[in-house]
Amino acid sequence: MSSRTVTNVTARGVVDYCRSRGIASDGLLSAAGISPSLIAQAGARLSAEQAFALWDEAKRATGDPLIAHHVTGVLPFGTYRIADYLLLTGATPRDSLQKFIRSFPLVNNVFEMHLSISRGAAHLQLHSPYAPEGPAHFYVEFIFSMILARLRLAAGVDWHPKEVCFARSVRGAAYHPMFGCPVRFNGSENRMTLTRESADMPLPSGDAMLSEILDHYGQSLLKHSAKDEFLGDLRKVLADGFSRRG
Repeated sequence: MSSRTVTNVTARGVVDYCRSRGIASDGLLSAAGISPSLIAQAGARLSAEQAFALWDEAKRATGDPLIAHHVTGVLPFGTYRIADYLLLTGATPRDSLQKFIRSFPLVNNVFEMHLSISRGAAHLQLHSPYAPEGPAHFYVEFIFSMILARLRLAAGVDWHPKEVCFARSVRGAAYHPMFGCPVRFNGSENRMTLTRESADMPLPSGDAMLSEILDHYGQSLLKHSAKDEFLGDLRKVLADGFSRRG
């Protein structure tokens, strides 16, 4: 997966949410430069630029400052398949996140995700190679919202992070309802911080055997994807070389 792409599952959620607001999908996708077939095809992936353009157009069409949170609401558990179940079956949120991060490229290989542990907290960091003031920030907010929603389901309680920080600048505090905790902007990174108590609380849905099976399966899929992409790139290079010689 050398190119930066995302699964079309999230894009379908964006389209469905906009449709619920009376916004036609054809015009939305056309404005974002996305073919409707790319949204409908199972397993298809969008380029980073297409995904960001869709979020930007959806925000413009709906005028909704909480669009990332609301799109999370139209994507039920199970939508992301392995990724969702990895968040559900870990022994603790920390365990779930560590395994989720390993398979995260199956969903999105545009951003890099890391989990670091300090004495009193666990920090989920999301690195974006794109300007924080651009439309990529909608996707960043969505990812944190989606992960939190899945972990709340796994825990069976409506717990909250200790703090959420975004690298972009913004006025006001419109995002507090999404996370139920202090939200800071103008930071140096995108980060969701959990208390150590939250990160290490036992999850009622934890299933050690299933979690390990899913983890291994996710890594297998990633290896096959990397191999398939390498072969595809090789075929393209060879085809280009022969065409120039001809």
